Amino acid sequence: MSKSGFTLLELTIALSLTAVVVALISGGLMAVLQFDQQFTAMQKNRRELQRTMDFMATEMQMSDRLEPCPEIHLPTYSPASGSQQPQPIMVLTMPASSNLTQPIVYYVAIPPARSVWAGPLALYRWGPTLQLNGNYSANGAGYSYYNEVVVDRIVPTSSAEPCGGLYSQSIPLRSVRRGFTICSNPSGGVARISLQRQAEQSQQVTALQAVISSRSRSPSSLGKLSNCPAK
Repeated sequence: MSKSGFTLLELTIALSLTAVVVALISGGLMAVLQFDQQFTAMQKNRRELQRTMDFMATEMQMSDRLEPCPEIHLPTYSPASGSQQPQPIMVLTMPASSNLTQPIVYYVAIPPARSVWAGPLALYRWGPTLQLNGNYSANGAGYSYYNEVVVDRIVPTSSAEPCGGLYSQSIPLRSVRRGFTICSNPSGGVARISLQRQAEQSQQVTALQAVISSRSRSPSSLGKLSNCPAK
């Protein structure tokens, strides 16, 4: 009885085909894993941006006035140590009932080089701690103002933010591209916040917008915007 087996050529061809199939499967699996990682990073980025928007919207609706011209009328505030090129964008004057004598300042700046916060820009907040119950944290001497990072990885917009439509005024000025913009209608009763942020472990940028209306509270709860007066 004769014994037959695979020839060297047949084994070589079989191994080659197996290697091709394994490579295709591995490549497909890596692509699926990479897509899943990017999708997860984008979803996490969107959730963090949404929490940031919700926080800013709450504080904006608590304010008496939104400063329309922070580029011209810079409030007295102390930027975070080590940050570079700070630019105030959302400056909120709080009502007398809050007992806050100084405005709350949201500003963008380049974070320190050796920092846990990633660039290109970070969004900072200068003000007293806002507690979960909606009150500001005070000590025996009154309210202490601190710098804290609200969110990092803010990406400057590739072009000036077009307000358009119902929104006639842009903060900062339309020529400034900082990744954080506020647009308002002429009466100042409705404002739109825009943030643009890069996802972690991904080059994809998420842009998010939130519309804040004073109609949900009282006509004066959102500061009235007007043309910027001379400095």
